Amino acid sequence: MLRRINVEDIGKELIGNVYLLRFFSKLEDIREVSSKINACSRQGHSDLAIAFCLGDKDAYSSAEKIHAAYKHEIIHGLEWVYKNKHIEEEGFVIINAKDNIKDEIIGVILSILSASRIYPKDTILVGMANQRERIKISVRSTSRNKETNLQEIIKDVYKKCGGEGGGHPQAAGCIIPIENEEMFIKELLEHLKKEMIKIRI
Repeated sequence: MLRRINVEDIGKELIGNVYLLRFFSKLEDIREVSSKINACSRQGHSDLAIAFCLGDKDAYSSAEKIHAAYKHEIIHGLEWVYKNKHIEEEGFVIINAKDNIKDEIIGVILSILSASRIYPKDTILVGMANQRERIKISVRSTSRNKETNLQEIIKDVYKKCGGEGGGHPQAAGCIIPIENEEMFIKELLEHLKKEMIKIRI
């Protein structure tokens, strides 16, 4: 279940080292530069990201516009998650965004949520977003519990649903045919409930 957080409680976590880079004849926060490169790549503009890194002025202007639109999409996605109901049980949440969140950023949304204090510790988060005739699924956890292997949790599920995927214990994902949406959710619920029993024992 979503819960409110106290900004003062996390204030210290927001303060850290700032690394500056001389880029396009001015000092830039290296995190912002990295974020612009990431936004271009995720939006399918890898060529623009390379040109940006090489110092192309036109690429810089385009990268800024793409970055602004990218941040807007993330904000929209987070607002949608907050305002809508999801499949929630103790220990896990399934967010089926369908066409409300772009498939390119569903993993980003999950990563932001898992790193926040919105959901309780040890919550497994599953995000689903339509990708034309397929569904892209991302899985994250709010903990770093080494005993919970997210890749293993979803592997059997997506294989049964005619999908393919990968990842590692702390972050995993897959793609399934859109017609197998209900089957995937049903199988996933069974697997997650079994996983919750293992954790409690």
